[in-house]
Amino acid sequence: MPRGPDVLAYRHLAFGKLADLAVLDTRQYRSKQPCGDGIKANCAEAAEPRRTTLGERGRGGLAELLRSGSGTWQVLAQQVMFSQFDWRSFPWSRTTEPGAGKMDAWDGALTARERLLGVIREKPASNPVVLTGDMHKGSRSRSRTTGANPARAALAWNSSPRRSLRAAMGARGW
Repeated sequence: MPRGPDVLAYRHLAFGKLADLAVLDTRQYRSKQPCGDGIKANCAEAAEPRRTTLGERGRGGLAELLRSGSGTWQVLAQQVMFSQFDWRSFPWSRTTEPGAGKMDAWDGALTARERLLGVIREKPASNPVVLTGDMHKGSRSRSRTTGANPARAALAWNSSPRRSLRAAMGARGW
């Protein structure tokens, strides 16, 4: 039984022309959380270009998969929040500063997220969806690079075993 760094947590599943599913490992090969972890504002370390959420191997493989995938949907399933949120709106959050980010998520590797969104934006036929199972609550959002066309944004859905997709998206869709 593999343990620790021997666990292969990332993989690719193709469902014909319907979807390419990339299961990412956003825990094992990532950079250490910047600025002491938690939800922080003005963390310069989070913007350093060398920071990674996937590691070099995972990032290169994912970029190639996104460029060569033939599925109508490009689905990324991973463990930490991808989209940016206004964390001040959560009652349990202690931050009052705008622009605060969760250092244990893609907010802790801002340049890495921008690079991934850039690859997604380059693929002309892509319908990107990012699934996350980090916060145990249902939500949806659009993630875009700075100044990007909203029509080319990635849809991110933070899932929960206790809530259905229908409940997270609303009875009439979105």
